Formats: sequence, C-alpha cells, structure tokens
Amino acid sequence: MDGELRHLKEEAYRLKIQTEEKLSVGKDLTNEIEQLQTKIDRAKDINLVLQKNIRRTKKTKSKLSEEVSLLLFGVLQFLLYLLVVAS
Repeated sequence: MDGELRHLKEEAYRLKIQTEEKLSVGKDLTNEIEQLQTKIDRAKDINLVLQKNIRRTKKTKSKLSEEVSLLLFGVLQFLLYLLVVAS
C-alpha cells in the first residue's frame, strides 16, 4: 500500500512538472506572438507612412513636371520670337 501511494505521489509530481513546463512553453509562445504582433503593427504603420509619402511625392513630381513643361513652352516661344525677329 505504501509503495502504491509513493508511486502515485511520484506520478502526480511528474505530471505537475510536465504541466508547469507546458505552461512555461505556452507563456513563452504567447510572449513571442505578442512581440510578433507588435512588429506587424509597427510595419503596418510604417507602410501607411511610406504610402502617404509616395502619394505626396507623386503629386509633387506631377506639379514639377507641369511647371517644367510650362517653362519649356515659354522658352520655346521666346526662341521662336527671337528667330522671327532676327529674320
């Protein structure tokens, strides 16, 4: 009877240790998941900022292209005027 009781206590102790180890692994995985989620959230925020910057850059590029085109057109008109006057 004592041997059986001792065996049950040992088994209960082993189960307790296994349970604690699994809980520890579970906590570690939970922490890793939380860290990954934080990194994902930061990456999403950075992506939004970059997309906003790209849109601004495209608008700026478009405006600059338009201004350059207008300036070139003005220069061409002036050069044509000089050619006409010089002839």
